Amino acid sequence: RSSNCDFGRSECAEKRWHPDFSVERANAAEVLLLRKFLALPDAYRTEDPDQADMFIVPYLGMADCLLDAYLFAETRFSLG
Repeated sequence: RSSNCDFGRSECAEKRWHPDFSVERANAAEVLLLRKFLALPDAYRTEDPDQADMFIVPYLGMADCLLDAYLFAETRFSLG
């Protein structure tokens, strides 16, 4: 592979568009957002619902869709 992009697990240093990974960077945006929420200092988080001002319940919709498509392709082509 000529790209170091890995669906948001580490920094992507792609200098130009690459067909294998460039599209996936947009799909990985929700993973990066979740990582930022999880990296918040403890002062901004609580496990006590009575002290919470709001609840953030992440759903990685794009990752879910991509996983479904991958599993469908794996099942469809491996049954042959």
